[in-house]
Amino acid sequence: MKDPDPRNSAPFINRLLLKAMLDICKNAEAPDNLIKTIEQVMDAQVYDNSVNLRREADAFGADLAEELLDLISEQISGDDEPEIHSGFGSIVSPEVAEENKILWKEAISKGRNLRLKYVSDTSGYSEREVEPRTIRGPYGEGYCFLREDERVFRFDRMFDVKVSRG
Repeated sequence: MKDPDPRNSAPFINRLLLKAMLDICKNAEAPDNLIKTIEQVMDAQVYDNSVNLRREADAFGADLAEELLDLISEQISGDDEPEIHSGFGSIVSPEVAEENKILWKEAISKGRNLRLKYVSDTSGYSEREVEPRTIRGPYGEGYCFLREDERVFRFDRMFDVKVSRG
């Protein structure tokens, strides 16, 4: 009977995945403690570090996600230099956020829906059709046809906002 190919074993595949994660983290200039934890797990020095590894990877992933959102914002606005916005996690400039708020208010008064592109912390990028209902500071509340439920939207995370039929 032929021995199974060791490249199909779980330990081998896990090692390949850890190696890929290590390479990505090094290229992305991840914190040293995350890189060290991955190396320890790879070297089989510490097996109970999986909880720490997950926590550190999650924290680094959140930071990396913010950087990616900044890059998306830069590409959308067409600026050569990334624009720094005062609001945490803003996708558009304060001026565009204000224009989005005005469109939201007009859609409410005219009974129209809005089509928009939106970036959320939880669901990422999506295209939505929304029936605006109210405004509360930097947020618009309305019925989202994609989620089939009432939702709250940040004006500074909307772009390509267009009025559609109500």
